[in-house]
Amino acid sequence: MTTLGLAVEGAFPQELVIRVRGADVLRLESRASPEEEAPIPDLGDLFVRAARAGLLGGAAAPPWTARAEVLVAEVDPTEPRASWRLRLDAIDPGALRIMWNVLLARDLDEASMTTVRPKETTGPLAGSLDVARLPYPGVHGPLPFRLEVEPPDRSSRDRAVQIVFQRAPPEAVVDEVLGAFGLWTELLLLGGYPEDGMEARESGVFPEPPFQLDEVTVEQAFPEHFAADEAAFHAMVNHAFVVHRGGHAVAAVLVR
Repeated sequence: MTTLGLAVEGAFPQELVIRVRGADVLRLESRASPEEEAPIPDLGDLFVRAARAGLLGGAAAPPWTARAEVLVAEVDPTEPRASWRLRLDAIDPGALRIMWNVLLARDLDEASMTTVRPKETTGPLAGSLDVARLPYPGVHGPLPFRLEVEPPDRSSRDRAVQIVFQRAPPEAVVDEVLGAFGLWTELLLLGGYPEDGMEARESGVFPEPPFQLDEVTVEQAFPEHFAADEAAFHAMVNHAFVVHRGGHAVAAVLVR
C-alpha cells in the first residue's frame, strides 16, 4: 500500500517538493538498466518542460507566462528514493492534479507533494488544496484561432488533435510543436489525466508518433486507445496559443 502525503497550496509562485520511494524509482531514466523497455522520464524535468511549453497553463493562468525550473533533483544511489524541488509560477492550479495523478499511477511505497515558502515570499500562503477535486486546466481565451471539436464516435479510440497554421511554419516551429506533443503524450502515458472516478493507473493512451501531416498541419493521433479526460486536449490548445503569440499564426486547432 502506498503511503501518500499531500500538502500543496494554490498560490504562485511557489516551490513544490516531490518525494517518491519504491520500485518505479529504479525505472527512472537516470537509474534504469539498459534492459528496461519503458524507462520513466525524470519527473521533475518533465513537469518543468511541460510548464514552459504552456501545457500547464489554463483559464486561470496565461500559458505563455508560465515559469518553471528544477531547483534540486536527487536520486538516492543506495535505495529506490528520489526527490525534486521545483519553482513554479503562473501555472493553472489544476496542473497540480496532473502531477499528483502521475505519482499515483506509479509503483511506489511512498509519494508526497508539499508546497514550501519561497524565500522572498511575505505573508501567509493560500490554504491547502484538495487536489483530487481540482478541475483540469481549461483553455485560455479568447482564442485568436478557431477551435473545432468533433464529437467522437467512441471516446476511447480514433482520437486526434491537429494544429493548423495559416501558412507553412519554419522547421524550428514544427519541431517545437512536435516536442510539445511529445511532452503532452508523456503526461497521458503516465496517467496524468484520468476521468473522474477512474484510477490514475487505469488512464493512458496508445499514441502514434506526432508528425507533420502537410505543410501547415501537425498532428498527434491515438487510433487504438485513449483513456483520459477530454480536458487533456486543452493542453495542446494552450500550446498553440503560445506558438501563435510567438509570431507563427495558427488558423485552427482541430480535435476529434
